[in-house]
Amino acid sequence: MRNKTYKGSVLVYALGIVTFVSILLVGLVQLIASQARSGYDAVAREKAFQMAEACSNEYRWYLAHNTDGHTIEEVAEFWSETDPKPRGLDEPYTWDVKTSAGTTIGYCSALITNATVSTNTPIVVEFEASSLDNPNIKKKIKVRFRRTSWSDYVVLSNEYANFDSNWDIKGRIMSNTGVRFDGISHGRVYAGSSTYFDPITGQDHVGVWSSQPLGVFPLPNCEYNADKSSCVFLGGKKFPVPQKDFAGIAVDLNVMKKYAQAPNDTIVNNCLDDHCYFNVPAGKAGKHLTLRTDGQFDIVTVKDVKNNSNDIKNEDAATKQTKTIPDDGIIFVGGNVWVDGTVDGDRVTIAAGEGVGDIYIGSGNLRYTNRDGTDAVGLIAKRNILLTSEKKNCGADCDDLEIDAAMVAKDGMIGKQDFNPHCCGGGCEVQKNRLDLYGSVVSNKFIEFTASKDCNGTDKVGFQVKNIEYDNFLYMNPPPFFPSDVYYTIDLWNEL
Repeated sequence: MRNKTYKGSVLVYALGIVTFVSILLVGLVQLIASQARSGYDAVAREKAFQMAEACSNEYRWYLAHNTDGHTIEEVAEFWSETDPKPRGLDEPYTWDVKTSAGTTIGYCSALITNATVSTNTPIVVEFEASSLDNPNIKKKIKVRFRRTSWSDYVVLSNEYANFDSNWDIKGRIMSNTGVRFDGISHGRVYAGSSTYFDPITGQDHVGVWSSQPLGVFPLPNCEYNADKSSCVFLGGKKFPVPQKDFAGIAVDLNVMKKYAQAPNDTIVNNCLDDHCYFNVPAGKAGKHLTLRTDGQFDIVTVKDVKNNSNDIKNEDAATKQTKTIPDDGIIFVGGNVWVDGTVDGDRVTIAAGEGVGDIYIGSGNLRYTNRDGTDAVGLIAKRNILLTSEKKNCGADCDDLEIDAAMVAKDGMIGKQDFNPHCCGGGCEVQKNRLDLYGSVVSNKFIEFTASKDCNGTDKVGFQVKNIEYDNFLYMNPPPFFPSDVYYTIDLWNEL
């Protein structure tokens, strides 16, 4: 029998193999091409990302050349320019990205996303960039620029700070000189010096220290250690650290006065066109200003104070006025001012910027209705911010004092004076219950709340409980015209 031969069968097998190999090759080529495209895209994305980051640094350079070292007024003028507008304000600003040789390699744009822009608030900018190699691939980042506020600390002082065992403080504490702390600190305590001389003890001490003896501490069930960090310094301590430059503090009281009097620089003892300036008549002690929850405030001339005291003795009732808190939030007093009252939905800064320029708190509570950032009170004294001894018209509340405010003593101290440190009889400081401060405390000179002592081991005087709690909303939104550093820094960075 003859074997049958099927012509073309080998060709069929060959075609099958070729088809199979072709499919594999096509898939391999597509895979290689896809990987190549992915690699090219990754390179383009990285280039765009690097360009966006470079553009944010260039924008920081732009801000530096236009605002660094400038006053509040000059920075406000910069942001209000219309020809040309600040880059990225109201509309995207686009520019070419170039190499050091001047070759254009891409572009980026900047857009400020703030609803409002001011010298007090951070500037949030979105940057978008892409390279010329692949302009369809873009990268976005969001950067926050901020002129660091002097309300970033709960306590900040240029000279030493002294806190006795009655203090309980929540927030960061910083002194350029040194801190003696015998109470409870929940935040970290910083000092700009490794050692300093404490005039109270008459000795040299390390930058941050406590005089509490081991095993004796007001915090119950505290596991004491030799460093005292577990009982006194609950947030730890650190020293030396870079000092804060008080010489560079942007507190231009003349600018505040100008804004308080604008547009009519002859305003005296009045509020016109939402600008408030009050002078202190010759021979008078100052002004007493009481904030109100209806958006207004009462102001009256203080005729004189009690001997050896910061307490008001007599007021001139005929000078009393009721005015509306101005839109720009600045009330300027050309002399000493006593401040109390309550705000509700208002943000205001009160400056004592001429003459002695002291601010006195404690004649009554100074309160916020809302602790959600809606309310803010700034107190800026040319010299000191001091507690009074007496609280008036307070009924059963006289032994408690509440102060909600961010405070700056530009050239002086913040604290409570003890006019008669050895006095324990009639007419001396009396015992009070508690002092609660909510906000921040900034002082050029020392911070010392004295007048809390035992009299002959029996009669106590001063506040027996003293608390300071940081208002976290001050970090991003301090009161109007509140002092800040004189340059923008990158405060926050996010990839979108």
